[in-house]
Amino acid sequence: MTNVARRSRFDDHEHDAGLRPVAALLEPTLHRIAVRSVSPEVSVRSPITLQERFCDDHNVSHDEFAAAALRLCLRPPGRLLFWLWPRNRFFDAEWELIGAAAPAVSMREVRHAIDDYWSHPANRSRLRRMAHVRISTQRLRRLAYGYLGFDSPDCAPGRGRRPG
Repeated sequence: MTNVARRSRFDDHEHDAGLRPVAALLEPTLHRIAVRSVSPEVSVRSPITLQERFCDDHNVSHDEFAAAALRLCLRPPGRLLFWLWPRNRFFDAEWELIGAAAPAVSMREVRHAIDDYWSHPANRSRLRRMAHVRISTQRLRRLAYGYLGFDSPDCAPGRGRRPG
Protein backbone atom coordinates (compact mmCIF):
# COMPACT_ATOMS: atom_id res chain seq x y z
CA MET A 1 0.00 0.00 0.00
CA THR A 2 1.32 3.38 -0.82
CA ASN A 3 1.22 6.36 1.47
CA VAL A 4 -0.93 8.83 -0.27
CA ALA A 5 -1.05 12.17 1.48
CA ARG A 6 -4.45 13.63 1.73
CA ARG A 7 -4.72 17.11 0.51
CA SER A 8 -7.00 19.57 2.11
CA ARG A 9 -7.96 22.96 0.91
CA PHE A 10 -5.83 24.49 3.70
CA ASP A 11 -2.68 22.91 2.32
CA ASP A 12 -3.14 24.82 -0.85
CA HIS A 13 -0.99 27.94 -0.67
CA GLU A 14 -2.80 29.52 -3.54
CA HIS A 15 -5.89 29.85 -1.34
CA ASP A 16 -4.32 32.26 1.20
CA ALA A 17 -2.28 34.23 -1.29
CA GLY A 18 -4.70 37.12 -0.96
CA LEU A 19 -4.18 37.34 2.83
CA ARG A 20 -0.39 37.57 2.77
CA PRO A 21 -0.18 41.34 2.21
CA VAL A 22 -2.53 42.00 5.14
CA ALA A 23 -0.53 39.71 7.44
CA ALA A 24 2.69 41.42 6.38
CA LEU A 25 1.21 44.80 7.30
CA LEU A 26 -0.03 43.61 10.71
CA GLU A 27 3.14 41.78 11.72
CA PRO A 28 5.04 44.84 13.10
CA THR A 29 1.95 45.96 15.02
CA LEU A 30 1.40 42.52 16.55
CA HIS A 31 5.08 42.34 17.48
CA ARG A 32 4.91 45.71 19.30
CA ILE A 33 1.81 44.62 21.22
CA ALA A 34 3.51 41.40 22.30
CA VAL A 35 6.66 43.26 23.38
CA ARG A 36 4.66 45.79 25.43
CA SER A 37 2.67 43.13 27.26
CA VAL A 38 5.78 41.33 28.54
CA SER A 39 7.96 44.37 29.07
CA PRO A 40 9.27 44.50 32.67
CA GLU A 41 9.23 48.30 32.82
CA VAL A 42 5.46 48.42 32.40
CA SER A 43 3.80 47.45 35.65
CA VAL A 44 0.37 47.98 37.05
CA ARG A 45 0.54 49.41 40.58
CA SER A 46 -2.39 49.20 42.87
CA PRO A 47 -3.31 52.43 44.64
CA ILE A 48 -1.86 52.94 48.10
CA THR A 49 -4.45 52.52 50.83
CA LEU A 50 -5.06 54.66 53.88
CA GLN A 51 -3.69 51.88 56.07
CA GLU A 52 -0.42 51.60 54.12
CA ARG A 53 0.18 55.35 54.17
CA PHE A 54 -0.64 55.66 57.87
CA CYS A 55 1.59 52.72 58.82
CA ASP A 56 4.51 54.12 56.81
CA ASP A 57 4.12 57.54 58.40
CA HIS A 58 3.67 56.38 62.01
CA ASN A 59 6.03 53.38 61.86
CA VAL A 60 3.41 50.91 63.02
CA SER A 61 2.66 47.45 61.64
CA HIS A 62 -0.48 46.74 59.69
CA ASP A 63 -1.80 44.77 62.67
CA GLU A 64 -1.42 47.81 64.93
CA PHE A 65 -3.09 50.20 62.48
CA ALA A 66 -6.65 49.91 63.81
CA ALA A 67 -5.71 50.54 67.45
CA ALA A 68 -3.41 53.47 66.56
CA ALA A 69 -5.97 55.13 64.28
CA LEU A 70 -8.74 54.55 66.80
CA ARG A 71 -6.72 56.20 69.57
CA LEU A 72 -6.21 59.26 67.38
CA CYS A 73 -9.87 59.54 66.40
CA LEU A 74 -11.58 58.90 69.74
CA ARG A 75 -12.88 61.78 71.80
CA PRO A 76 -11.24 62.24 75.24
CA PRO A 77 -13.86 60.33 77.27
CA GLY A 78 -13.63 57.48 74.79
CA ARG A 79 -9.82 57.45 74.96
CA LEU A 80 -9.93 56.85 78.69
CA LEU A 81 -12.38 53.98 78.31
CA PHE A 82 -10.35 52.60 75.38
CA TRP A 83 -7.16 52.75 77.43
CA LEU A 84 -8.85 50.73 80.21
CA TRP A 85 -10.68 48.20 77.97
CA PRO A 86 -9.45 48.32 74.38
CA ARG A 87 -11.26 45.19 73.18
CA ASN A 88 -14.53 45.82 74.96
CA ARG A 89 -17.68 45.14 72.90
CA PHE A 90 -18.56 48.77 73.49
CA PHE A 91 -16.14 49.71 70.69
CA ASP A 92 -17.39 47.19 68.10
CA ALA A 93 -18.80 49.91 65.83
CA GLU A 94 -15.50 51.84 65.98
CA TRP A 95 -13.43 48.76 65.15
CA GLU A 96 -15.69 48.08 62.18
CA LEU A 97 -15.43 51.68 61.00
CA ILE A 98 -11.63 51.67 61.13
CA GLY A 99 -11.61 48.28 59.42
CA ALA A 100 -13.84 49.61 56.63
CA ALA A 101 -11.77 52.77 56.18
CA ALA A 102 -8.39 50.96 56.15
CA PRO A 103 -8.51 49.74 52.51
CA ALA A 104 -9.82 53.08 51.23
CA VAL A 105 -7.90 54.73 48.41
CA SER A 106 -10.13 57.82 48.17
CA MET A 107 -12.08 60.10 50.47
CA ARG A 108 -15.26 58.89 48.82
CA GLU A 109 -14.64 55.39 50.20
CA VAL A 110 -13.97 56.82 53.67
CA ARG A 111 -17.22 58.78 53.48
CA HIS A 112 -19.14 55.61 52.60
CA ALA A 113 -17.60 53.82 55.59
CA ILE A 114 -18.63 56.71 57.85
CA ASP A 115 -22.17 56.64 56.46
CA ASP A 116 -22.35 52.95 57.32
CA TYR A 117 -21.03 53.72 60.81
CA TRP A 118 -23.91 56.10 61.53
CA SER A 119 -26.41 53.33 60.87
CA HIS A 120 -24.58 50.73 63.01
CA PRO A 121 -26.86 49.26 65.68
CA ALA A 122 -24.29 49.91 68.43
CA ASN A 123 -24.69 53.68 67.91
CA ARG A 124 -28.22 53.69 69.33
CA SER A 125 -27.13 53.90 72.98
CA ARG A 126 -27.64 57.17 74.88
CA LEU A 127 -24.34 56.76 76.69
CA ARG A 128 -22.48 56.82 73.39
CA ARG A 129 -24.31 59.93 72.21
CA MET A 130 -24.54 61.96 75.42
CA ALA A 131 -21.14 61.14 76.96
CA HIS A 132 -19.31 61.33 73.60
CA VAL A 133 -17.76 57.92 74.18
CA ARG A 134 -17.35 57.14 70.49
CA ILE A 135 -15.14 57.94 67.55
CA SER A 136 -15.11 61.42 66.10
CA THR A 137 -15.93 61.02 62.42
CA GLN A 138 -14.60 64.51 61.76
CA ARG A 139 -11.21 63.46 63.18
CA LEU A 140 -11.28 60.35 61.01
CA ARG A 141 -12.05 62.51 57.96
CA ARG A 142 -9.16 64.83 58.77
CA LEU A 143 -6.83 61.88 59.28
CA ALA A 144 -7.88 60.30 55.99
CA TYR A 145 -7.72 63.64 54.17
CA GLY A 146 -4.12 64.04 55.31
CA TYR A 147 -3.16 60.77 53.63
CA LEU A 148 -5.58 60.44 50.71
CA GLY A 149 -6.08 64.06 49.74
CA PHE A 150 -9.00 65.83 48.18
CA ASP A 151 -10.66 63.99 45.31
CA SER A 152 -14.02 65.71 44.87
CA PRO A 153 -15.78 68.84 46.21
CA ASP A 154 -18.19 66.90 48.41
CA CYS A 155 -15.40 65.05 50.25
CA ALA A 156 -13.70 67.96 52.00
CA PRO A 157 -12.96 67.42 55.70
CA GLY A 158 -15.75 68.36 58.04
CA ARG A 159 -18.47 68.11 55.40
CA GLY A 160 -19.83 64.74 56.41
CA ARG A 161 -23.51 64.13 56.43
CA ARG A 162 -24.86 63.24 59.82
CA PRO A 163 -28.28 61.63 59.89
CA GLY A 164 -30.85 63.92 61.40
